Amino acid sequence: MAALALLALGVWLKRGLKKPNGFVMVPMFFMFVTTIAALVLLIKANLANHLLAGISILLLVLALLMAREGFGALQKGPEK
Repeated sequence: MAALALLALGVWLKRGLKKPNGFVMVPMFFMFVTTIAALVLLIKANLANHLLAGISILLLVLALLMAREGFGALQKGPEK
């Protein structure tokens, strides 16, 4: 949730206010990498429990889709 909030704030700073957003993106990247690593470890540890592994895989896919959307929004030009 914190990575999502910081990603939204970073997009708003860059696209809405046209200000530098590096001070927000560095902690967002750290939180995102930590979350992805935790999900991968959770999947590996619970391969026998198909329900927990399936939910973890779903969360991992959603996190990666969230990152793709956020970084795609950062790559777009300013709004007109």
